[in-house]
Amino acid sequence: MSVKIEEAINNLEKRIKSLKSAIAKYHSRLDTNDEEDYLELIIKRFESSDETSKKLMKVYLEYLGEISDLPANKLFKKAHEYGFIDNDTWFNMNEERNKTTHEYDEDFAKKLGERIIETYVIVIENFYNSIVKDYQEQ
Repeated sequence: MSVKIEEAINNLEKRIKSLKSAIAKYHSRLDTNDEEDYLELIIKRFESSDETSKKLMKVYLEYLGEISDLPANKLFKKAHEYGFIDNDTWFNMNEERNKTTHEYDEDFAKKLGERIIETYVIVIENFYNSIVKDYQEQ
């Protein structure tokens, strides 16, 4: 067992729970005037989940004997080869994540928030589950 992998797994689990908590708060809000604040919270927690996912991806690929110091697109390709992710979805998610480092308007925030809620949180969680399953089978 690798302490480094277990820490990375635990960190991603915490980030996913945090993101899901923000989504639950968004859905249960009573005041529609604070939608922008909740979307900002969801986006920030998505950014954190995304970065933590990439860290786990690198650590786990290294554990499997792969070179892990790769640019995102090659990292996703390698993780896809192992069946951990859908390369296209992760590439698209990464492109949108990169846009959040710049200023963005309310329309972009709403659209990204919807994709996070409807797709990206599931994609990240599926990645987490596939790594946990593979690690337990090692």
